[in-house]
Amino acid sequence: MIEINMHVRGRAALRLLALGTAVALLAGCAGPVRTVAQAGPVNHITGYTVNGVHYTTATDALAAERRANDGYVEGVHHEADPITGSVRIILPDHDRLRPLVMQNLFAATKRQVIGQALDYYIDRDQLLISEAAKAILTSSAFEQGSTVVQNDVLDPPQGDADYLVWFQVRTALPNNTGAWIGHWLVRRKGSPTTAPAAFDPGTAAGAPRYDSFIKSVRQAALRLGGHSRSGITLSSPQAGIVSSGTFTASGVIIDGKGHILTNDHVIRSCIAPKVTDSANHRFAATVIARDSQNDLALLETKHRWPDTATLRDGQEPRRGDAVVVAGYPLHELLGSGVTVTTGSLSALTGPQDDSRFIQISAPIQLGNSGGPVLDSSGRLVGIVDKEINGLVVALLTGGAVPQNVNFALKTAIIRNFLDTHDIAYAHAAPGRTMDGGEVGTQARHFTVLITCKGA
Repeated sequence: MIEINMHVRGRAALRLLALGTAVALLAGCAGPVRTVAQAGPVNHITGYTVNGVHYTTATDALAAERRANDGYVEGVHHEADPITGSVRIILPDHDRLRPLVMQNLFAATKRQVIGQALDYYIDRDQLLISEAAKAILTSSAFEQGSTVVQNDVLDPPQGDADYLVWFQVRTALPNNTGAWIGHWLVRRKGSPTTAPAAFDPGTAAGAPRYDSFIKSVRQAALRLGGHSRSGITLSSPQAGIVSSGTFTASGVIIDGKGHILTNDHVIRSCIAPKVTDSANHRFAATVIARDSQNDLALLETKHRWPDTATLRDGQEPRRGDAVVVAGYPLHELLGSGVTVTTGSLSALTGPQDDSRFIQISAPIQLGNSGGPVLDSSGRLVGIVDKEINGLVVALLTGGAVPQNVNFALKTAIIRNFLDTHDIAYAHAAPGRTMDGGEVGTQARHFTVLITCKGA
């Protein structure tokens, strides 16, 4: 691999490699052999090794790097069903990348990298970012596409393109303060909402890793409401309509301080949300946190419930494990109480291998959004998020409408959301096994009905 005296370890290594969603991981065995300076600033590199071949100049090393990655890009999967519309890909120029690369190199090495050495790293990261853009176009992920290199990548104009994909470089805080951040974002025309895209470091280097990035970009476009040429889309179960201008959904009591966890799509157009518990007590609620990218939201009430959900610790549930779903589907049609359904965990990923989700066979209906998915000991393993668009699948395949193909957000995503907002939640390893009825009885104490007036 890389022989280099500027050692990269632990979290610092991850920060260095995370420039643009682990673009450095794509290069394989490439990097400087040694530096002249043994202490103080690093300003010169005397040799480079790319895939086992030694080069004496940065120009030759970067050319070899490009040849290797061009080969990977040529091997990416060619998409037969592109996202409908055009994409504009915007990449940062050399100057825009400079502060981010300087920061990440210092974090990794605890030494200042300047001059020719810094320029090499900037050029190398810029090359890898541009190869990611080339992979999108080569794969025909979208019907049409173009690439632009510019300095302004904070919130660039979209022009006439239907989608904007860009590598954003910015500071964490306004007015150019805080740490520098670099990440891929996707935006659809006509909406300010963005979705992230990333390489999957768990896939093999080379074309497979580029494929993982292309898949992530396509998933982001679909999450933003896009669709492929054949009509493939991602759909979320809408909240159940109970009367003109009013809709319902489900939520989970997540702590003893009146906080309710639900989906962002539940409260996206919600005015004056109300929460009703299993004892039919109703309370006003306020939206205090949202994560539109992961479809999570947090409500707060002034009531304090004694029973809360407990997130599952330890080993993740396995395919085939029993699950129980609680919620308030089709509220006025099916009745006012908590509805419980049972099924099994069908897959550990969601649509198009989205690792944020699990697939479950337990039936869900309109209004189940935001409700708990529990294991056989009553531990929370997810919250209901979306169902497959069965009619579209039937039209595309010419087959029957698929039944009970539903998806829930994993607890790992939930934990991160709650931790970010300093919510103290209960968590424990699985306890004794119970039947679905007993789990459902427990669930009714921490599953609530959410009622909204539409915006």
